[in-house]
Amino acid sequence: MSTTDIGSGWWEGKAIFCKQAKDVHQALYELEQSYPFSWREIHPDNGTEFINSVLYNWTTEQGLGFSRSRPYSKNGNCFVEQKNSTHVRKMVGHRRYDTKKELDLLNELYGILVLYKNFFQPIIPLKSKERIDGKLKRVYGESKTPYQHIMASRTVPKKKKQELTKQYRQLNPAKLKRQIEEKQNQLLELVQTKQREQEQAHTMKNELHNSQNLIHVSVAKLIAEPINFR
Repeated sequence: MSTTDIGSGWWEGKAIFCKQAKDVHQALYELEQSYPFSWREIHPDNGTEFINSVLYNWTTEQGLGFSRSRPYSKNGNCFVEQKNSTHVRKMVGHRRYDTKKELDLLNELYGILVLYKNFFQPIIPLKSKERIDGKLKRVYGESKTPYQHIMASRTVPKKKKQELTKQYRQLNPAKLKRQIEEKQNQLLELVQTKQREQEQAHTMKNELHNSQNLIHVSVAKLIAEPINFR
C-alpha cells in the first residue's frame, strides 16, 4: 500500500497480505502515525478495499475528508501511481510475494526506502502546463526533497521540524543505499528459493503420477495374459 502527500511529496508504504477492509484500515492507521504531519483528507483508489463503510466511518470519526479518484480511469490517482512506479515496482519488481518472510522483508525494505526517498531524493513539482501552437509547455517548480518541502512549510509545527532535522543529521545516504540493495538481494534470494522449491514439488508430483501409471499398466498386463499350467 502506498500513500503520498501531494504538497510535499512525502511517501510512506506498507505491505499487507490481503485487501480486506479491516486490514486496509489498520495499515492506513499505522501509516498516518508515521507521517510528520496530520492528515486532512484521504483520496484513495476506487477499489472496494477503500470505498467501504469501515474506512468511511473511520475518516468521519477522525474528521478527515474522504474523496474518491476519477472512476473508470487507468491513471485516476496519478500522484500515488507515480510513487507506485518509482518507489515500489522499480524497487521490488513485479514478482509475487505471498509468504510471511517476504512480507516482513518488504516492510523492512520500505522502512529504509522511506528515509532514503523522503530525505535525499529530490522531486520536481509540475506547477503548470499549457498548450501553445499545438505543443504542450510544462513549467516546473524548484527541485527539493520532501524533507525540504516540509521544512519550508508554515503548517508543520516547529517542534516536528526540529525532530526531522535531528533525524536528518543522523542519516547517511550511502549507507541507506547499501542497506536497500542488501534487502533487495535478500528478497530476490527468497523468491528464487521459493520458485526452486515449487519446481521440485511439481517435478516430484509428476514423477509420482507417472510411477502410478506404470503400476496400473503392469497390473493390467498381468491380468490380461492367460496363465498356463503344465
